[in-house]
Formats: sequence, structure tokens, C-alpha cells
Amino acid sequence: MLTVESQPQNHDSFFCVQGILNNIGKGPALNVRLTVRFLGIEGYGVQSEISPLGAGDRMDFSNKSLRLLVPFHDGFNDADFQFAPASAWEILIEYEDVFGQCFHTVHTKNQQQPWTRLGTGPAPKGRDPRQDAEIMQAMAQTNLTRASDNPTPPSDS
Repeated sequence: MLTVESQPQNHDSFFCVQGILNNIGKGPALNVRLTVRFLGIEGYGVQSEISPLGAGDRMDFSNKSLRLLVPFHDGFNDADFQFAPASAWEILIEYEDVFGQCFHTVHTKNQQQPWTRLGTGPAPKGRDPRQDAEIMQAMAQTNLTRASDNPTPPSDS
């Protein structure tokens, strides 16, 4: 879960990530980095380093959130910050094994994407959710066109 927290007295703003981080691998997860990014805002993300997790270990952020300080700039202001939890966002977790091989897990709040994707190497770059919607719409249109071009012949039974 992603929420926001502002502290007007010192002008700090935070993204708060709640949940449980499990290492389901057979070895430790090293150099663990958690990034929150917003789809449609190219190149913007808030990142935090997390302690290594041994095989089978877990880190519980369900009662006490992991807080990520939010730096504002011209492309991401207080209005974007307040609207962020309702928009399309991703939580990226990148980590390495003992041999230095990089892996990633992506949790996406985007109806066109699966909730969790795993992979090797660095996490993929984010795409604007409108781009995903356009791709899905084009694929659906292509399938409709193919179906109308190849009508099913009547059966002999």
C-alpha cells in the first residue's frame, strides 16, 4: 500500500510504503533498493536502500511504514504528491545475489499490468499508462479485424 505524509512544521513530505518484503530465494538478497515511481512522469522516482535479507527472511512494514523523503521539482510538485496514491504507480525492488547478478520485482498499480512481475537485470523503465491502454486497444482492434476477415465456416454436423 502507498500513502502520503506531510509534516508542515519542517516542510518534509514522504511516500509511505506498507507491506511485507519476503526473500523467497535460496540465497541472500544484497544491495536491496526500493523505488517508488509514477507512470507518466518520466525519470522521476523516490528510492531507498534497504538492509540485506537472508534466504527466507522478511521485513515487515505493515505496522510501521517505510518512509521515503520526497524531493519536489518542476516536474513533480505538491499537487502531484497529494494525487500520487490514486494515480498509476510502481514499487520496484532491485537486489543482487552473492555473485553480483541483478534481479528485480515490480509491483504495479495499473489495470493493464499484472500486479507482480519478476525478472533478471535492472528493472525495466516505466511507461505512461496511456501508452499501455493504446497498445491494448490496438491489439483488441487487430483481433476484431482478423475475426471479421476470417469468418468461421458453417459446420456439417
